[in-house]
Amino acid sequence: MKLRLIDGDGGCGGEACPSIYETDRGTYVVKGWRISDSIKKNISLTTGEDAIEIPTDIIESIIKK
Repeated sequence: MKLRLIDGDGGCGGEACPSIYETDRGTYVVKGWRISDSIKKNISLTTGEDAIEIPTDIIESIIKK
């Protein structure tokens, strides 16, 4: 799978930042912060799924493009 950075991955003082990538498979990969198990219990996740948190500015930036 090839990834192309769409937004994020900068401005964190050298640390890894939440980001969103476009793949060559017609999908997106989102990198973000892990959410707690107490929050996950309120989300219906199936085998192989997970949930993360990302800043709203990343989504807003993508919408504007």
